[in-house]
Amino acid sequence: MFKEVGFTVPPGRVHEDACAGLEQKIGENSPYEVDKDPWCYEYISSLTQDQLKQYSAFIIPIRNLNQAALSRSVQERFARAVLHENDHWKWNSSAQFPGGAIYDTSMLSISQVLSKGLWSLIDALARVGIQPKIISFPRFAEDFSYLWDQIGDVISKRSTREKCQEVHRSLYNKMSIRSGGSNNTHIDTINPQELMVLTEMLQNKVRQLQSELERTQADFYSPTRTLKSSLRMLTKKNDNC
Repeated sequence: MFKEVGFTVPPGRVHEDACAGLEQKIGENSPYEVDKDPWCYEYISSLTQDQLKQYSAFIIPIRNLNQAALSRSVQERFARAVLHENDHWKWNSSAQFPGGAIYDTSMLSISQVLSKGLWSLIDALARVGIQPKIISFPRFAEDFSYLWDQIGDVISKRSTREKCQEVHRSLYNKMSIRSGGSNNTHIDTINPQELMVLTEMLQNKVRQLQSELERTQADFYSPTRTLKSSLRMLTKKNDNC
């Protein structure tokens, strides 16, 4: 959204399934007006006060912890199911390299990492006197008035409320918001909720592919129809001659 209203943001790939991308490390004096790094909790305590205070605002999106862990667990399993022809997506552990680290991909483990990361992030900002703007997801994606009340003072440097609301409406995609299940459920193994959300993601992906196929077919057949029509007209003219 920041890009669409006129802020400069890092280039790069947008991962539509994960709603992620366009990332840049914090505190590296980048030429962009907006830096975004979900990994910054890993190094933010090592940044100086000057590096942190170059930013006019720190915006931290946050959601229910169990839903956040569920979403990430499902996204991990979904990627493994798509990339590999085995049933490893069902397992609660994974690894990237032969003989390397084995990491836990269960909801419980993910929630622990997220909790520790958020604590480290807020602690580092508090020590230098920076008060972050914490906004609730998915509310900020669904409720523009809430979003504007929370960070309108930042966005208004580049855009009017009306323009921002128009962009917000155009970007909102309910199908891309994975909530999945109760806020109070705390589970450390694959469960019906995860399978339900995974199935929903696969269904949405199939719908997207079907839509793209239909558009491609329409684009392909449209010139063909035009060519056939032109040939018929040419044939009629020749018959008249």
